[in-house]
Amino acid sequence: MLSSANLARDLDALKPGGRIVCVGSRGHIDIDPRAIMSKEANVCGCMLAHATPEEREEMAAHVCAGLSNGTLRPIVAAVLPLADAAEAHTRVLEQPGGAKGKLVLCVPPPTA
Repeated sequence: MLSSANLARDLDALKPGGRIVCVGSRGHIDIDPRAIMSKEANVCGCMLAHATPEEREEMAAHVCAGLSNGTLRPIVAAVLPLADAAEAHTRVLEQPGGAKGKLVLCVPPPTA
């Protein structure tokens, strides 16, 4: 989802007529417009901060439905304890190519 790092590779993997929605970006993107044109693809941007509470609720419902029915299958690269949040941050920002898959931080259960 980090379009500044992944958009060119995403376009290579996209099927003809496919769609890419850019949700996150940390910088400038250089792409060859022919990569979009040759696939007759649709690339658009989305800023979730502009969504209304109703739109956020609808998006969350769609994501939950996709996870439940298997349409969305996130790839989990690592599960780390919350105490290792700094390590997760380092993996995302500093490893070549970024993190490969989702990094999950586990919050410990409250103690009684």
